[in-house]
Amino acid sequence: MKAYRKELVIYDENRKDVYDNRKKFAYAVFSYFTDNGIEYRKKIQLPTFTPEIEFWNIAPKEINVN
Repeated sequence: MKAYRKELVIYDENRKDVYDNRKKFAYAVFSYFTDNGIEYRKKIQLPTFTPEIEFWNIAPKEINVN
């Protein structure tokens, strides 16, 4: 079954790592929906201060789910 990208739920361009406060990264969570209406979420991490548009370019338009 495939789920299709719907929206960007969370975007933080400068998030601290939970285990090591010295490390920082840009973080985004995308919402995906199947044809049945079931929601799945996928997170992506990139280097700090990556623009939001770059996440849209990198995130897959569809994902395979079981």
